[in-house]
Amino acid sequence: RAMEIIGVKKGMAKKMLPTLDAMLDRRHQIVHRVDRPKSKDDQWVRATSLSPRHVEKWAKTTLEFGSLLITSAGFKKHLIPLTRFRR
Repeated sequence: RAMEIIGVKKGMAKKMLPTLDAMLDRRHQIVHRVDRPKSKDDQWVRATSLSPRHVEKWAKTTLEFGSLLITSAGFKKHLIPLTRFRR
């Protein structure tokens, strides 16, 4: 709903959501489980590895998503009122 309020239409961010979801899941693992998965016998094992490829993909998608939000919000706030004013 918040994205709709700033002018992001349904589907505009759809392709980014799986990557953002994976990034947030990993963030929760880092914060809540100190980045260590639990083994079957409840003994902690070493931290989960993270490839540079994942970090690069997450960074790129975050930039794209942020750009979409900023562009949509700016368009809705500044350009749409101008077109209404000119009518």
